[in-house]
Amino acid sequence: MDPAAEVTLQQAIVKSAPSDDNLQIALVLAGKRRFMDRPKDEALQKTLLRMQKNAMPAIEKKQKRKKGQAQAKGQSEETLSVVLYEDETQQQPVDPELPNLQAWRPGRVLQIGDARFSITYNPPTAEKVQTFGKPLVGCPVIASALVSFAPEEDCKWQWYRGGSHWTTGSPRTGVASQDQPSRPSEVEQNSAASAVTRTYSSDQWHAIEGACGPLYVPTVDDKGVKLRVQCTPARSSSLEEGPAVTGQPVSAETSAVAEGPAEGAAAARHARTGSPVPAPGFRAVTYNILADQYASTEHAQTHLFGYCPSQFMEASYRRSLIAQEVLGYNADIVCLQEVDEKAFFTYFLPVMQHAGFDGRYTNKAGKTAEGSATFFRKDRYRAVALKEMKMNELFAGILADPSAHAIHSQFLPLLQSSPTLVQALSRVTTIAQLTILEPVTQAGGAEGPLCLLNTHLFFHPQAPHIRSLHVAAMLAEAHALAESAAGQLSRAPTLLFCGDLNSDINDGMPGALELLQKGELPADHWDWECGAGFRFKRDEDVQEESAVKASSQRGRGGSTDEQAGERVYGIHLRAPYQLRSADDLKYPFSNYVRGYTGLLDYIWYEPEQLEVQERLPIPSEQELQGWIPSQRFPSDHLSLVFDFAWRNSEASSATHSISHAADSQTRHAEPDADASNAAAALAWGDIVALPTDTLYGLAACANSQQGMKRIYEMKHRQAHVPLAICVADVEDVARYGLAGHLPDGLLGALLPGAVTVILARRADAALCPALNPGLSSIGIRVPGSDFIRGVCRAHGGAIVLTSANISGGNSPTNVADFTELWPLCAAVFDAGALGVDRAGSTIVDLSQAGSFRVVREGSEPSSVRHVLSDQYGLTEQTP
Repeated sequence: MDPAAEVTLQQAIVKSAPSDDNLQIALVLAGKRRFMDRPKDEALQKTLLRMQKNAMPAIEKKQKRKKGQAQAKGQSEETLSVVLYEDETQQQPVDPELPNLQAWRPGRVLQIGDARFSITYNPPTAEKVQTFGKPLVGCPVIASALVSFAPEEDCKWQWYRGGSHWTTGSPRTGVASQDQPSRPSEVEQNSAASAVTRTYSSDQWHAIEGACGPLYVPTVDDKGVKLRVQCTPARSSSLEEGPAVTGQPVSAETSAVAEGPAEGAAAARHARTGSPVPAPGFRAVTYNILADQYASTEHAQTHLFGYCPSQFMEASYRRSLIAQEVLGYNADIVCLQEVDEKAFFTYFLPVMQHAGFDGRYTNKAGKTAEGSATFFRKDRYRAVALKEMKMNELFAGILADPSAHAIHSQFLPLLQSSPTLVQALSRVTTIAQLTILEPVTQAGGAEGPLCLLNTHLFFHPQAPHIRSLHVAAMLAEAHALAESAAGQLSRAPTLLFCGDLNSDINDGMPGALELLQKGELPADHWDWECGAGFRFKRDEDVQEESAVKASSQRGRGGSTDEQAGERVYGIHLRAPYQLRSADDLKYPFSNYVRGYTGLLDYIWYEPEQLEVQERLPIPSEQELQGWIPSQRFPSDHLSLVFDFAWRNSEASSATHSISHAADSQTRHAEPDADASNAAAALAWGDIVALPTDTLYGLAACANSQQGMKRIYEMKHRQAHVPLAICVADVEDVARYGLAGHLPDGLLGALLPGAVTVILARRADAALCPALNPGLSSIGIRVPGSDFIRGVCRAHGGAIVLTSANISGGNSPTNVADFTELWPLCAAVFDAGALGVDRAGSTIVDLSQAGSFRVVREGSEPSSVRHVLSDQYGLTEQTP
């Protein structure tokens, strides 16, 4: 054996960070740790000479101690050998002309005199471990480490529970160790007392079985004891960095685990969200979590939220409760507002990533380090397009370069005529996040892509018009992004508009909400009058949330000293969407603080594509037990949670298989075979031509703005002429019209058949606002046709039905009667000739109790009169 091989190999650490120009070499020589930084491009020979020069004094000093002064002097005259070898055989030195970056590689051996060192190249290193989140029973605590030269996924984690033993006696008695808190936390004081006390010693730690990741949720077994988390950096083997290696572990400790509130903010709702919504449905959450910087000020804690004890306003306490609440919803999409930038990256993002989400954060456009965060479950969606909108920059760009912002041309006259408004818009820091989400797997082709918009609108009592302008711009940008993404997706993305809109309906419909609901905002809306001449008095950036938190006047407002300058004249705003609020504007509040309660948070959706399957009820005032935030409720807002389903999900994938009648032969209408195809076209906002029991008709989804527009355009129909709807069964009539005043059995005696009944329109009916706007009544049919009733069932809702002709033209009884409309239909279904009398349905007004009025005599009007007068005793009113 080579005698040199008997010398014990020590370790020399060589670090070569890509961002550094130097190599770092560390080793223990003559009992002392030595460090050397040398340029990566320096020749190895020069580095070894420098190492030799630095090593000589240390060797001499050690020899003097061991062998005496004289002997050491004789040996020091010898030259100290410093060589870097290719491997442990020490047969082949490394080429001394090589640069350091190539010379110092894994597996090589450095010899300095009698000492030999194996080269460990870029060993995994964890320099610091931190924990985030207050340790509360049931709430996640997340740990992070600053790791070098190792992928995070290779690091090994282990959580430990502080050594403990049980003592009996009065609650919280006994002698505590030095590390034990001298008194229980405020959270513990508010929890139920226990007859058993746990004491612990910080030098005793027990590994928690299964707690082998950076996230840990304390259990009741952890109550009263500290936790320790240990991170061991590790790296798999690679040609570049050598064999697999494990670094030195580092650890951190938490404070003692507290019990937390007995019942969390969402305990009742969590009982209904124990499992995710099966695909193709999805669950969405929106939540303003109250930024730490707004909750932690003296003004907030003594005035705005003075009713909440200070310990429950602490950032770590509130974050822990928020994470527990959000994770318990098992949602697929989570939109948060008022998220502190640091809190997002240190706590919320790693917690959500550990739960299977991807997420992104957008800071507000001003100096305030808070913004919006969007999360989506990675096993359900992938992000295919992202866009961040800074509204101040957008409106400045519209004015500076109108041609580059053609989709916003409607704003230009207003901006050009109102410098005061332009100045205000330039200072408002509102942002919006746009994310196009594509389903990872297609659930039978039923699940479509989403265009997800997350925002937090500006608030000032005299500036509602700014919110309206922002919403109009956001909707235009969302539509443009959705259209640009549609080419790479299976279908156009459906909009989901989420956030804190700072708009309530306490004093009437705000412009921002009316624009979302109707797709337009008239120039005489009170938003414009309220915002006349509004300007900001200060020159510095607007800290909008200060106004939000400080103000309890959220109505239309009035004149203040902040109003000056020229008047802002209203413009007629238009938007490319008509949306529906997921709560149908029925929730009484989502913000519940002393001095103000109101609904400020919303999720708006396209009703032609989606429907709400379940609305998780918000806590009642009795459940809140006072103003929020509180011990149980971590924010001044409540989270909103909705389950969505795709309309006609089984049929939606067939939409593009329906050929246009202009390019192919018409279809023979077979109830079972083609009803789903027709329903799929209706769900996309298309028009189909269908046979009824009287005439051929044009049909559209009754909850589709696009369908309404196309029907009127195809028929050249005047806007004031109303349309009737068609439903599948007699029982469905009461879903759209008020029928409680009618005698039992009357509707069943008339329908199904060639009769249209006029009833008062239900306020909560699932009908597009563009359907007969301004009318309080609605005409409803249940045709005596199996085919069209099957279409209604497959569609899952009402359809608009009108004769298949140009307004004023002959009533069509054959598909050949309306060939000029074929190219405008998604499909034409042919059932042959329907008759020769060309009579439509008889229209009868039943909106008044005890009477009826025949509006139009169509098929068999005498039979209708017989049923109403003779059988049910209603009095006929003369038209």
